This record gives sequence, C-alpha cells and structure tokens, in this order.
Amino acid sequence: MEIKMNLLEKVKSLNELEYLIYVYLNKDKNRVKDLKLKDVADELHVSQSMVTRVCKKLGFDGFSEYKLHLRYTEENSQKVKSEKLNYLLDYFQRSTTESSIAQIKTVANAIVDSSEVLFFGLGLSSAIAKYAALLFNRKGFRTAFVDDMSWRVENIYDSKTLAIILTVSGETEEVNKVILNLKNRGLKVVVISNKEISTAAKLADYSIGYYVPNNRDKYFHNSATQVPVIHIIESISDEIQSLMKA
Repeated sequence: MEIKMNLLEKVKSLNELEYLIYVYLNKDKNRVKDLKLKDVADELHVSQSMVTRVCKKLGFDGFSEYKLHLRYTEENSQKVKSEKLNYLLDYFQRSTTESSIAQIKTVANAIVDSSEVLFFGLGLSSAIAKYAALLFNRKGFRTAFVDDMSWRVENIYDSKTLAIILTVSGETEEVNKVILNLKNRGLKVVVISNKEISTAAKLADYSIGYYVPNNRDKYFHNSATQVPVIHIIESISDEIQSLMKA
C-alpha cells in the first residue's frame, strides 16, 4: 500500500462536517482501526457514504484502506521504538566497558585541570550544551554555553580553558572551523559525537563516540537519539565529583 503524503493539504480541503469526521478518525487511531464503517457512521450520526467520502478526500480508496494505513503506521512506529530501545540498550552495555570508562575519566581529569569549560553546540546539541554548562557550573566550575559559531576567543581564553563540542555528525563545516580556531588559540578540545572517525573527532584532543543509527533528512536534521549524549555528560559530571572528593 502506498503511504499517503501531503495529508495536511488534503485536510485543508475538507468542509466543516468533513473535518469533524477527520478529527474523529484521527483522535483515537487504536480504536478506529478495529471499527466497522457502520459503527463509525452510527457514532457520528452521518451516512456511511459520508465517512467514505472523507477517507477518499484524504487520499485513500475508502475506509478499509484508511484502517490499513492506521495499522501500517502503528506497526512501523512500534518497530522503530523497539529498534531504538535495542540500540540504547546496546549503548548502555558498551558504556560499561573499560575503554568507555577510561574515556570518561580522561575527560573528567582534563576538566578538573582546566580553569574554565566552554560548551559549544548547534540545534538540538545547543540545548544539551546549555544543560551541560549549567550542570558543570553547579559542580563549581566556571562554564559558558556557546551556540554562536562566530564566537571570538582571542585574548579572552587561554590554554587552561577546555572546550567541549557537541556535534552529532562531526562533519558540520562551521563547527569544525570553530575547533580549528580553538586549537590555534591553544585551547584543549573535547568532541562528543556519534562516531570517533568523524572529522571533528579527529581534530579534537579528546573524543567520545556513542554510535547509534543516524540519518539526515532534507533539512539536515539528524535522527540520532541524544540520550547517550546526556548519559556521557552526566557520567563525566559524576566522575568529576569523585575526583574532587579524592
């Protein structure tokens, strides 16, 4: 069955009564997919042909195909959720290996030895970078959050400053230019990205990769879950706390 596209445009073409039927069909999909056409018509107090007409206006052959679409969407959604959960479980299992723990400890030590920590990120990474800056500030470190990649570092920061770059792909040109600029100014750079073979990771002094499936859509948005990034940041934070108590 062909997946129906441009649904929003089709919804706009509905009149008031048709739109109310669409809202009903769309409101409780799990229930609607198991109903008969007559049941829907009776509940809405409209004719069966009216329900069928709305389904056709939405791009389906009729109510039966609309229900097939709902079942397909549900099955696909469950599959995606299951796959994402498996990848996360795999990540958390990998995070307990000696090499992963050693990476966290290395970065934590570098932070303890620094005078200030700068967090850089764009898009969703910027929101996590801001969270990280607030978290580390509560641990007693001078921190700053930067989402403007034109940020100047000349005569402001020195070699005791550590920069932590959050980037999913590690291939964003403006982010990699920032890394080069920071290193040219003598700053140490940590990159947290999906893969340690990324350009950004190779440019960094330290890198941590989390390795989860990632695709970029036509708007260059990454699909990779950011749960591992939060976990890495909090693991570093916990390790810092342990080092400061020692």
